[in-house]
Amino acid sequence: MFRLLKSSLVVFLVAAGTQQVSAFSLVGVPPAWQDAQNGYGWDIVGAVHTVGGPMNLGEEYRWNIPNIYYAIDSSFLNYFGARGAEEIDKAVKIINDLPPVSQMKIDDFPIKSERVNFRAQALGLVDLKTSALQSLVAEIGLADPQAYVFTLRSRWLDAAGNTNFYVIKRNFDPVTLQNSSYINGDLWTYITIAEVSGGPDFPVNAPVDPLAYGAPVASSESTLTTFNSPVGIFYTGLTRDDVGGLKYIYHPENQNVENPVGGVFPGTGGGPVLVTGGPSGGSVWEPLFITSTNGTTAQTPGGNLGSPWDPVLVQPTNNTPPPGTGGGTPTTPPVVGNFINTGLRPGVDKLNLIKVEFDSLLGQFVSSVLDGFTDTIRTNGAPITQGLLRLINTPDILFTAADLFTGGASDVFLRMSRTDNTWTNNGAINRLISDPLAFAAAGPGTLNPGVIITFNNAGPAFWNGIYPFFLSEANPFFIFPIWGTYDGTTNAPVIYPNNISIEDIERQALGR
Repeated sequence: MFRLLKSSLVVFLVAAGTQQVSAFSLVGVPPAWQDAQNGYGWDIVGAVHTVGGPMNLGEEYRWNIPNIYYAIDSSFLNYFGARGAEEIDKAVKIINDLPPVSQMKIDDFPIKSERVNFRAQALGLVDLKTSALQSLVAEIGLADPQAYVFTLRSRWLDAAGNTNFYVIKRNFDPVTLQNSSYINGDLWTYITIAEVSGGPDFPVNAPVDPLAYGAPVASSESTLTTFNSPVGIFYTGLTRDDVGGLKYIYHPENQNVENPVGGVFPGTGGGPVLVTGGPSGGSVWEPLFITSTNGTTAQTPGGNLGSPWDPVLVQPTNNTPPPGTGGGTPTTPPVVGNFINTGLRPGVDKLNLIKVEFDSLLGQFVSSVLDGFTDTIRTNGAPITQGLLRLINTPDILFTAADLFTGGASDVFLRMSRTDNTWTNNGAINRLISDPLAFAAAGPGTLNPGVIITFNNAGPAFWNGIYPFFLSEANPFFIFPIWGTYDGTTNAPVIYPNNISIEDIERQALGR
């Protein structure tokens, strides 16, 4: 099975608009050349922990399930309280309110949505909702275009000992799908290639117009916003750049060879079902039986000692050998475990983020969720649909809080964590590796459950050490981090944790 060319996707995107003033970047598993020496995985600002690296077209990573479940744990609630949880929900709502990408008109979205609350800026506050929204955009497939509009491909020394660089673009126009130097309507360039002694090299990207402002929401790494800092900044919603990238990634005409997410089994689609008890309707700790319409039965192990939170065992009743096993090339994808596994799948068109209550003590949902959805595969130019079920015990995305100060440049105020299991590189099954001497294909791939977004709860910290005579409480360089909630109204910002008042912060600011 071969991966379809994406030229047809351009036809759908051209209808969205004609201005070539926007662009997006894609995030995925960094290939080997995106190492520390070439400036990857190293945060200049020391504010946001980066996730992934910039991908080329055709190497995008995406979720291939429509429903993504998120939760907020007790460590987050203990520090940010119910009001902080509301801000997370507001960020999620911005994603959920997007129409299906096949129906999106990117010109309906603003080129600029960044705003400044000057009181929050003067107090050094970072907006909780904005940081959550930036994290979510990164975790559904977008990279920072300001960091990667120009990015380093390789460096080498010539015979004279001079350093040479290849600089490439990893920013793409959503209409033409060509490399672009524009971000949110502003022309960008790189003003120099920085060579850090004992550290990485990287292009220093900057707008040609020094008065240009307004970063996309996806610009969570560089934080090169209006005042070169996330302090005091908030967003009213996604920008044209952001939705242009999501339209490319999740459009049904963007078809990649993929496997379904781990742990699914055949059944009937139709949305989430909260699992509240065993077959007799008793305790949630009774063994759980699930029978699909085609006779496939799933049961949690352990007999009467089982739990709906145990791993599910699936017993397929259809033992028919996969088509094509008798020889030759099968005309349809092979059936594995009574459902089509590897197949050419379109983008899911619409993502839904669903909140579920989380028990931090047990590390599980309060009640398991049985999610049913319709999976689509294309073969011989025609779509095939199948119902799949997914029993979910832990959140796909978890919002938590922890002390992220470790000492040194690795200190961050927010960390997005992914393990190898939460990325699946499908470059091989898409047969994109044809040259045995070439680098392995970096994608396309899928994003899988297991994302943890952690906010620093160490509280305000006084940053000393720039100069010897600044080593006192009276002369800290920066107070970091102070989480807040604010908007464009005259309402006073909310400070986290709630035992810190805005008057306390103002006294500290005036005292300095």
